[in-house]
Amino acid sequence: MKVVTGTGQEFGGAEAVAYLARQLWWAWPLSALSRLPGMMRLLRWGYRLVAARRHCRRDPRLQTLTRRWNDSI
Repeated sequence: MKVVTGTGQEFGGAEAVAYLARQLWWAWPLSALSRLPGMMRLLRWGYRLVAARRHCRRDPRLQTLTRRWNDSI
């Protein structure tokens, strides 16, 4: 995942998740965790773990939802 801010800054992976958490009031726990020493290392590990497995499960219902989402854009 990549996030590009209005000022042109680019964030990817766990850094993008942490950035988005700072922008959403309800994600403040993740934002607070990301600022603790050593937590970004753990978040990067977790992000890589999820990203490596994001296509492991092929659920036809999710594919239909994705097609509908892409068709509406």
